Amino acid sequence: MAGPLGTVTRAAIASVGGARQVVTVSGGKAHHTLRTPSGHWTAWGDVTRAAGPTGPVTGVAIAGVADDAHVVVATDNGTRQYHSVRRADAGWEPFGELTGHLGGGTVRSLSAARVDGELQLAAVTADGKVVHAVRHADRTWTTAPVLLPGVPGPLGTLSLTGTL
Repeated sequence: MAGPLGTVTRAAIASVGGARQVVTVSGGKAHHTLRTPSGHWTAWGDVTRAAGPTGPVTGVAIAGVADDAHVVVATDNGTRQYHSVRRADAGWEPFGELTGHLGGGTVRSLSAARVDGELQLAAVTADGKVVHAVRHADRTWTTAPVLLPGVPGPLGTLSLTGTL
């Protein structure tokens, strides 16, 4: 096992390059571990030590794209969002701010998936809207609101699923 953590308030898991990678939120920090194809767990690591500082983490999502893990965190009670990549060589890219890509609102829920070799990210905002962002293979982002006609009331959480 990866070892003990404090109380976990959020968790996300993805299959990445044959390993199961897990990101959790505990004590306002994002932690990462992975289970290798041989069945061994790595120790928990502090994501901000690897990818750079953020505010207190309140939400997390992860998706495997090729052999890289894309990690997205919401911080400061959802008012800021960041993206990093844990590369196949176990190195981390610095966090990049996503707030503009997700409409600048407060994010209450995040979900990520790989679709057609690209990162797909969805977020539910504090006002109950859904925003969809795509990180393309060329590292550019596109963003669009998701219209949900006929859905009564605000959404609380969401989930994405991907394709090969």
